Amino acid sequence: MKALKKLTPVAMATAMAITGMAGVPAIASAGVSSDLTISSMYLWRGLDISGGPEVAGSLGYDFGNGFSVGTWASSEATNNLEVDLYGSYAGKVGDFGYSVGAVSYQYPENTASLSNSDSSEYVLGASYKDLSLTAYINTDSTVSGNYKYYSLDYSLGKVGLHYGTSTEDNSAKKYSDFNVSYAVTDSLTWTVSKATGNKVDANPALKDPLVVLTYSVPLK
Repeated sequence: MKALKKLTPVAMATAMAITGMAGVPAIASAGVSSDLTISSMYLWRGLDISGGPEVAGSLGYDFGNGFSVGTWASSEATNNLEVDLYGSYAGKVGDFGYSVGAVSYQYPENTASLSNSDSSEYVLGASYKDLSLTAYINTDSTVSGNYKYYSLDYSLGKVGLHYGTSTEDNSAKKYSDFNVSYAVTDSLTWTVSKATGNKVDANPALKDPLVVLTYSVPLK
């Protein structure tokens, strides 16, 4: 999931993956949109959670009045499918933007049905021109340990800058991530990401920077 992985699938979910969840989208004209993405890994908030290449796709509908709904699916990891469902409302006042939404992360191969969500979050976003701030708040504090993730993103032409940080009751799981992305073409993007913090210090395997290549094409 690369932020509202746009509130679109890439912002809600993957671009949660690539950028760690991007910022507030502009209101678009009504209609259906879809895309197909192939990445060298599933980069989720600074961490590689696939251990290999990832294939993902999205299908969304924008009502043209700020409201949008959709789904995003990913191969995530071997023998594990992720299906996300989201809804959002976004608007703009001059150079300022705002968004509110919710996303449900589901794993049909690990649950009895798609109605059994493994996790869900509220997503709140604000932006000014090319700078955006997004908060992801887990809806089940008894399971998540009051988990929250905050993402600050800035775009400068083809270059994207991202900083994200997590908070929760268990301080040993806290960490932050930084990344820089560059759009080689409209479809091809490379990203360099680095995580740091308590969770990373406790696991040497997480300390190395990650390089991700992503190819995405619209299907409509």
